[in-house]
Amino acid sequence: MAASDSNGLPVSQLDFAQKKAEEMVEQHGLTKMSTWVGEGPMTFRVAALAGGFVMILQGFYSFLGEFLTLSMLQAILDIYTFFFGFVIVMLEGRGFLYPSSVKALLARQAKFLTLLNGRGALYVFLGTLRIAQWPDLGATLLGWYMVLLGLTMAIVGHHAKTKLDTVRVLLPEEQLVRMAFQKADVEGDGSLTLAELGQLCSTLGSTLGAHELETALATLDRNGNGQVEYAEFLDWWKGGATEETGAKRFLY
Repeated sequence: MAASDSNGLPVSQLDFAQKKAEEMVEQHGLTKMSTWVGEGPMTFRVAALAGGFVMILQGFYSFLGEFLTLSMLQAILDIYTFFFGFVIVMLEGRGFLYPSSVKALLARQAKFLTLLNGRGALYVFLGTLRIAQWPDLGATLLGWYMVLLGLTMAIVGHHAKTKLDTVRVLLPEEQLVRMAFQKADVEGDGSLTLAELGQLCSTLGSTLGAHELETALATLDRNGNGQVEYAEFLDWWKGGATEETGAKRFLY
């Protein structure tokens, strides 16, 4: 008879899943990640906040100048710059600038803004609008800053999603999900810390870097308490996935 864990589940199945995970990850090179993309989502939030504040200032002062010279097209672009600068500050700063009504609206109508790679795509688009203001040097520099930041966020978000999806594929049965979760839950409190989530992914052969790990935690942690509870992990595994269950975390 095969050995069982404390819940009577066959340990051999989990070992087999771990072995298959290591083979697949090695085959597809999922553990080879660049380190130049930053140290984590908090880094991106701070960088995006800085860009958002500069967009607000640029949009406001440039609008005054364009309005006085009756350049309506440029004035409209400046209004867009000001507006989206505020949107960036709201998304990344959160707090009182991010009311519940706006959170609910984004959850229904613009879920891509709740994901790291989705926001990255938006920042690339906004950056190109500022680059188009050449020969305005300030606008052009800000544009390139937002484009590079957006591309970096999109890359990190995509890689974190790929690794999470790999973990889900390599746990084909719910009992294996529970076994893997309980094994990683060293404290036994029914939730995973950042370190424990990293250990779970690593055990299954999908090692995440610091920036990817924070992104993964934010994706799975729907209630925003800084940990991944079993119900959250199970819902994600069942098919809520990164873009459905994880979207809510970025709203808070």
